Amino acid sequence: MATLEISKDNGLYFVIPEECGTGVKKVAGKVAKDVEGTLSFCPEICETAVPAKQAVIAVTAGSGKLAETLCSKISKLGQVEGKRESYAFIVAENPVEGIESALVIYGSDKLGTIYGLFHLSELLGVTAMVDWGDCQYVKQDSFILKEEDSFVSKEPSVKYRGFFINDEWPCCGNWATSHFGSFNAKMYDHIFEYLLRMKGNYLWPAMWAENFMLDGPDLESMKLADEPDPELNSKLKATLYQKEAAMRKQPATRGFSLWYLPMILNLITFIMLAGVALIVISNTYLSYFVAGICFYIGMAGVLLTIVGVKRTNMKEDITIRVEKRGVLA
Repeated sequence: MATLEISKDNGLYFVIPEECGTGVKKVAGKVAKDVEGTLSFCPEICETAVPAKQAVIAVTAGSGKLAETLCSKISKLGQVEGKRESYAFIVAENPVEGIESALVIYGSDKLGTIYGLFHLSELLGVTAMVDWGDCQYVKQDSFILKEEDSFVSKEPSVKYRGFFINDEWPCCGNWATSHFGSFNAKMYDHIFEYLLRMKGNYLWPAMWAENFMLDGPDLESMKLADEPDPELNSKLKATLYQKEAAMRKQPATRGFSLWYLPMILNLITFIMLAGVALIVISNTYLSYFVAGICFYIGMAGVLLTIVGVKRTNMKEDITIRVEKRGVLA
């Protein structure tokens, strides 16, 4: 029966093939940190399998030769093929040459592989709030994984699972500013970690005075979000880039032309005079005549203003500029 007894004496290392991508490798580093926090040693992370007593092997379906080899040897891995954000968590003997026992994490996609890695952290007793609530690691001398711990996850019943940053200011804003300088990629690294530990895949970022795609600085936050699953983010990124391009084309200031001020005052004045004529002049025909003249003079002022704006540059000469909030310079 396959068993892994993870301890400082027995050691452990992670196999994360290059084909899995930087997102999976980064999460493997966080899980290795969880192992260090609970078992007092930090597993090494390698890209290829080397002879050892035990290891954690994390791969994604269709990611390369190692994934194909594991799938051919362990039939349960095929159960996640074609599914979304699912993973197989299998304790196996001799899964690849030279490794006696291994925990094989086989994701249907990159997010599935990441969820499988963080499931190991859950079994170690590490809470998803480890980075947020001053939660301490619970120290252990050893941790045993048996074949009974193997299972295949279900496909998520809810497609998009996540949250938006509520109470953005002052609570979150003050925390982000004091710890990271702003709502930047360093801050979002912690938020994404919590989101992925909770098996989420959706985040509505801070938006009061922040710009997720530019506060990384530059596109660092977008690159960070891209690591878990580039395909999932492709439509969102395309929309954001289009919005950014449109914002850059806008002027950084909003213009208010004083040219229209006389027109407005003229129109108001003659409308009031027309009203006075209708009230004061007792002769009905005469009152309508005077009111009509006032109305036409007011409308003539509007027409003359519009023609003047189209035909001359005076509008620009008497325009005041006010900086527009949120427009990219």
